[in-house]
Amino acid sequence: MTVLRIAAFSDGNKGGNPAGIWIGDDLPPASKMQAMAADVGFSETAFATPEGGAWRVRYFSPLCEVPFCGHATIALGAALALQYGDRTFELKLNHADISVAGRREGQTIAAALQSPPTRSAPIDPLLQADLLKLFDYSIDDLDLAPIAYREMARPRRFELLTDVLPTFEARSGNTAPSRT
Repeated sequence: MTVLRIAAFSDGNKGGNPAGIWIGDDLPPASKMQAMAADVGFSETAFATPEGGAWRVRYFSPLCEVPFCGHATIALGAALALQYGDRTFELKLNHADISVAGRREGQTIAAALQSPPTRSAPIDPLLQADLLKLFDYSIDDLDLAPIAYREMARPRRFELLTDVLPTFEARSGNTAPSRT
């Protein structure tokens, strides 16, 4: 089972956000897709198989299945365009139907997606309390003013955010991030 490695949003062979892409006749069992995604090691791998006039798609990170991944969908659009020609491909995800368009432009491949519907809801007060405790924040540390048409919580002071960002050493597995 071959997994393509495609970087979405790249500039030729430079940069981008890599994703694994697997296209086959039948989706493997979830445990196999999970193992394959872990072997690829990218943040997400998309698995696609034809289903009716659409493509059944599932996304896996190295640790678990995820409901959607934008950059893996863009990479999938590029891979489908390479294999099946320039067009729009209908995709059936676990919880939504979307589409991705892929087309070749000279030596590059372009893709655009229709995102799944989004939703928001007020946070459960118990979850909010747990999250504040986890980051050692108080409610007064957050700016809860609405942004455009949605409510979002943002730290009032930039230092609150930088204190919880992992360091390079933490990202490489040498130390655990902590707030001092």
